[in-house]
Amino acid sequence: MDRRKYLALLGVSVAALAGCLGGDGDDDDDGDDDGDDDGGAPSPQALAEKLTERIDDEDIGGFNELIHEDSEEEWTAEDADFYEDIDVELKETDIDRDGNTAEAQIMQSIGDEFDPDVGLVFEFRERDGEWWVWKRLL
Repeated sequence: MDRRKYLALLGVSVAALAGCLGGDGDDDDDGDDDGDDDGGAPSPQALAEKLTERIDDEDIGGFNELIHEDSEEEWTAEDADFYEDIDVELKETDIDRDGNTAEAQIMQSIGDEFDPDVGLVFEFRERDGEWWVWKRLL
């Protein structure tokens, strides 16, 4: 993989993790229920799982369905192209929750071409009992 693609992937990964995972360290969510298939999730952990799956599938529409309606975030074809032919697997999440906002750091295994696991950072926000992507921080 060329350097440009690697840097782009790293940037997308870091942005994703920076803003979505947050919380108070209280890990009450077991992550087993990922909510409906359209958008939102019942917990930050479930949202991280849905998000990783849609990134791996290069599902632009599916990713954008997870974005909070008041957010200016949008996943583009360029973002999806970065993950073309790369397997993305959720390794672990670190969620720092504060009220209806959470910062999620998602550690992912990115195929065989990258040595260390890649971290994405997202900010998640709750709306009407469901969690949504607010923005990518890294």
